[in-house]
Amino acid sequence: MATSAQTNYAGMTINPTYDVEKDFAPIVRVATVPLMLVANPSLGMSNLKELIALAKNSPNQIFFASSGIGTTAHVAGELINMMAGIKLVHVPYPAARRL
Repeated sequence: MATSAQTNYAGMTINPTYDVEKDFAPIVRVATVPLMLVANPSLGMSNLKELIALAKNSPNQIFFASSGIGTTAHVAGELINMMAGIKLVHVPYPAARRL
């Protein structure tokens, strides 16, 4: 079973230990996982266009969280940065720790 982590790792690593296209063959999609962009209502925005405008006026002052570096949410946030020409600051949260 593969997740987006395998392809993200291969794309974000200088010398990955495997080749996604040669070492894996897709068989069937098991699930689709949607992403949702949410914000605190106190920021006063209700859509992506307003977020981009706010970020352009406040570079490096708006933060977005993900469950870790290289996760789908992290890559999606960086894609928004690239496509919109803005700089949202990534805050990776560590995975749940065992007791």
